[in-house]
Amino acid sequence: MQGNNKPDHRLPLRLFATDRAPSRRLNIYSKPDLLAFIHHALRNTKELQYIKDSCFGKLFELPARQCPASCKIIHAFLSRQLIVEDKHTLWSVFRSDPIRFGLQEFGTITGLPCGVFPANYNTELEDQMKAHKDLDWIKLIGKKRFTTIADLCHKLETDRAMPGKKKLRLALIIIVDGVLIAHQQTPRPTLKYVKMGREAFLKTITCMKPPKFIPLKCEDPIAKLVDLLKQENFRLRGFPLALQRLAFQAVSELQSIIPAPLDSLSIIQLEEPYLHVYPKISYVDILRVEADENLAVTSLIPIQSQPQPGWGVWHDVVADERLTYMENLIANYHPFKKHLWPGGDTSTPILIYKPPEEEPKTRRQASKNALRPRKPLNKPPPCRKQRRISNYFPRAGSTSNSNDQMMEMLSKVSSEVSKPRKEFRMMRQLIKRKKSRTHSKRSAFHSLIGSPHKPQLSHRGCRLTLQSIQPMMYLTRRQYAAQRYGQPSSESTSFHTTHLPTEPEQTTPVHTPMEHTPIIHTTPVHNIPVHTSPVHNTPIHTTPIHTTPVHNQAEHTTPISDTPSGTPPFLRSPTSPPVQYDTSTHRATPKPPLHPITPDTSPTKSNRFAEHASSVNAFVATATSKRTSLPTLNMEQSQENMSDEDVVELSDSSPAKPTPRHQPSDEECNLAEELLKCPSIPTLALIAPLPQQQWDLFHSTLTSNKQAFHITPSQFDFSNKFILEIAEPRKWVTTFHMEILMYMLAGRHRELLDREKLAFTTPYLASGIQEVFKRFKKLARKDRFKWDSRLTELVLQPGKKWMEDVFTIYTPMIWADRHWVGLAINLDMGYVEILDPLPTLYEDKKVQKFMESILTSLSYLVKKVAKPQQTQFRGLKPFHWKRITRSYINERSGDCGPVSIKFMELHSHGDPLPHMSGITDGTIDDLCKQYAMDVYKTVVLPAYHAPTFP
Repeated sequence: MQGNNKPDHRLPLRLFATDRAPSRRLNIYSKPDLLAFIHHALRNTKELQYIKDSCFGKLFELPARQCPASCKIIHAFLSRQLIVEDKHTLWSVFRSDPIRFGLQEFGTITGLPCGVFPANYNTELEDQMKAHKDLDWIKLIGKKRFTTIADLCHKLETDRAMPGKKKLRLALIIIVDGVLIAHQQTPRPTLKYVKMGREAFLKTITCMKPPKFIPLKCEDPIAKLVDLLKQENFRLRGFPLALQRLAFQAVSELQSIIPAPLDSLSIIQLEEPYLHVYPKISYVDILRVEADENLAVTSLIPIQSQPQPGWGVWHDVVADERLTYMENLIANYHPFKKHLWPGGDTSTPILIYKPPEEEPKTRRQASKNALRPRKPLNKPPPCRKQRRISNYFPRAGSTSNSNDQMMEMLSKVSSEVSKPRKEFRMMRQLIKRKKSRTHSKRSAFHSLIGSPHKPQLSHRGCRLTLQSIQPMMYLTRRQYAAQRYGQPSSESTSFHTTHLPTEPEQTTPVHTPMEHTPIIHTTPVHNIPVHTSPVHNTPIHTTPIHTTPVHNQAEHTTPISDTPSGTPPFLRSPTSPPVQYDTSTHRATPKPPLHPITPDTSPTKSNRFAEHASSVNAFVATATSKRTSLPTLNMEQSQENMSDEDVVELSDSSPAKPTPRHQPSDEECNLAEELLKCPSIPTLALIAPLPQQQWDLFHSTLTSNKQAFHITPSQFDFSNKFILEIAEPRKWVTTFHMEILMYMLAGRHRELLDREKLAFTTPYLASGIQEVFKRFKKLARKDRFKWDSRLTELVLQPGKKWMEDVFTIYTPMIWADRHWVGLAINLDMGYVEILDPLPTLYEDKKVQKFMESILTSLSYLVKKVAKPQQTQFRGLKPFHWKRITRSYINERSGDCGPVSIKFMELHSHGDPLPHMSGITDGTIDDLCKQYAMDVYKTVVLPAYHAPTFP
C-alpha cells in the first residue's frame, strides 16, 4: 500500500470527492404507508394471512420506526457511491469503509423472489393507453381510464360485498405498483405482471446509477449523474427504502439518530392504517455519526439466499479490476482510510462535522482589597476588548438542527430585507402616479394648509376652500374613532359636518423646512357587491368606513399596498412626518363596543401577501373576484351635532395614542382554560362528534361579547361575531372565512402535507389567475406573460415551492360569486379534481367556462415561475378536470364553503372512513361549530396564551 496519506489509485474512483458529497432533496414515488393500509383494510381475514405467508410477508415485518423514508440518508449514500463497471451493484463509502447494495442485499432485506427472468422477458413498461380495454382489467378494475392506486384503496376499503379473491388481487396490485415498482408521482396500476423481486430491484437501481450512454444526448453518464445529484430535487423510482434499510444494518449507529421513540413494532403490529410521522433526520446528525472514530461499518451484510434458479446473480456482469482489488481488500479485513479513495467531483464545498468547542469555565475571584487598583494587563487592547465583548455573548451549544435552523433564519432575514425595498418602490410609483394626475407638485389639500394666499385651488375638477376641508377633518375624526377606539360609525353615506374654529397658529406653511405639515388621511368607503344566489342565501356585505392614520409606533404602521383597504398610498410621502394627535385634549371615556368587522374592513386585513408569504402565515392575501367601487360622499355642513369630542387637535410633539388591546374577561379566561385542556379541540379525527359541553360554554361566552376585536399573531384580525358566523349552519361564508379555515388546516396537518408533498393555499390562487386571465389570453406568446408578484410568491414560497416541495395544491374557488368548491391540483399529472358540494348546480359546459382560466394558465405559470426540470414537466398543454363523485350532496343552501373545506381535508388524507359520501346534514351542523372552536383556539388564543401550533 501507498503511504504518506496518498490515494490508492487501484481503488474505484469516487463520484464526489471525499467530504464533498452534497445534501439535496429526493422525490420518492414509493409509498410504504400502503403496507399499513392493506394490513388495516384486510385485518382478520384469510386474504391477509395469505399475503403474510407469501413472498410479501417480510415487507410487513419491517420495523415501523425505520420505514418512513429519510431523503437525507438515501441521498447521502447515493452521493457517496463509487464508480464501478457493474451496473447492477451500488457501492457507497461511509466514513472510510465501502458498503455494497446489490440484488442479493435487496432480496435479503425484502424477502422477494430474485431469480432469473423468464425467456424473452421484457423489462420495459408496456403501453397503458389500451389497458382500460383489456377484459381482465375491466373485470378487476373497471372501465375507468385514469385509475389510480388511491382509487383501488378506496374500493378495497369501502366495497363490503367484494369477493375475497378480488380483494386479494387488488391488494397485490397496490403492493406492486404503489410500493415496489412505483414509477409515477401519482401511483397507477399497470397491466403488466412482473417478477416482483428482480423487477423491483431493477427499477430501483436504474435511477441510482449513471444513466446509459446516448449519443448527442448523454455523452458523459457520470457527469450527468453528478448534475442530477447536485440539483435541488432528484426523483427515485422503485423501492429506495431498501437502501435505507441497508444503511441501518450496515451502520447501526444511524438508528440512534432517528427522531422517534425506541420500540420494536413492525408494520403488522400497527393499529393505525398509516405509518407514524416523526421529525426528519438532520444531515448534521449523519455527519456527526460519520465523524465518529470508533464507528463500526459492515461492508457486506449477511445474505439470506432463496432456493430459486439464478437467485441474486446477473449474467451480464462486466469484469472490473478496481472492483476486484477492493473486494480482495474487504475479504482480507483491510482497514480503509478516507485519504485512500481517489477521484471525485470537487465543485461542492467540504462538509465536515466539527464538535462544539467547550469554553473553559472561569470564575472571577473576589479581591481582598476592593480599593486596591488592579495591575494593568500586558496584552494588546484590541484582543482584551474582543475577549471582554465575547464574554457577553457566550457561544451556544450546537444542536443537531443548527444548520437547518440557520438556513431558515437566513431565509427569513432575506425576506424581511426585501419588504422595505418593495414598499419603497411601490410608494414611489404611487407618488409618481399621483403627481401625474395633478397640475402642480403639491396636492390641493397641502396647498390650502400651507399657503394662506391661495385659499381656493382646483383639484380634479373640485374646488376646495378652507371651509370645505372642515367636513373632511370631521369625517377623519369619526372614522379614526370607529376604527381605533371601537366607536360605531354611521351606516349612512351622507355625513353631517360642522365648521371647526380656525386657529392661525395651527396652520403650518409647507415652505418652512423645520416644521411639518399635518396630513389628514381619509379612506374611501368600500361597498362590496351584493351576491345573490337562487341556491345559496348570500348576505349583503357592507363595509364600514375606516381611516388609518400613520403613527410613530412600528407595530401600527401599515405598509403601502394596492388594496382598497387601509390608508390610500398616494396620501403618503417619504418626506412627510407621521400624524400626531394631541392626547391632552381627549377626555377619558368608557370604551364603546367595536363595530362588526368583515374581511375587507379589518384594519390589518389588506392584500399584503408579499409581506407574509415567507412567514408562518402565507394566507394574509385576501382575494376578491370583483373590485370595489368608490362611492361619492355627500357632505352636508351642520353645526348642531358638534361637540368637544368631535374636535381633533393636530400636534407636532405629542405622541400618538396607543392602540387599546382587548383584555379578556373572566368568562373568556375560563373558556380559554377549558379549550386548552380539551384534547378534542382541535380534533385529530377528520369526522368527530361535537363536544357539547365546550360548545355551550363557547357559544354563550362569545355571544355575550360579540364586538370584542382580536388582533392575532397570525395577522388575521376579527371580532367574536365573525367567528360565530362560521358556526352558524347555512350561513354563506366570505373569502376571509375561507382563508382563515385554510390557514388553520395547513397548520394542523403540516406533517402530512410535508410528507406527501401537498399544500393548502389561499383562495387568491384561483381569483388571482382569473383577474389576469383576460390579459394573458390576448397574448400570442403566452410564455412571456409577466405574472403578478403575489402569484409568483405563492409558487416560490420557501419550503413550499411548486414542483420541488409541493406537487399537489388544495385551494378553494368561488364560482359566479355564489358557490364554493374545492380544487385538488396535481401539478405533475396536469390534473384538477373538483370537490363540488352541489354537482347539480352547474352542468359541465358551465364548469368548463369557470375552469378555463385555471386549466389554461397553470402550465405557463409553473414553467416560467417554478422552472421545473424537464424530466418532471409535462409541457404547456392545458390541465384536465374532473368532478369527484360518490360524495355528500349539500342540497340546502349556505353550506358550500365549510363542506368544500372538509372535502379537501378528507381528500388530502385519501378519503378515509366515513368518506365524503358518509357526511350528513347533521354532520355539517356539528362541523361548522367545530371549525369555529378550532379557529378560536388555534388563531385567537395565541394572542393571549401559548399557541397550539407554531
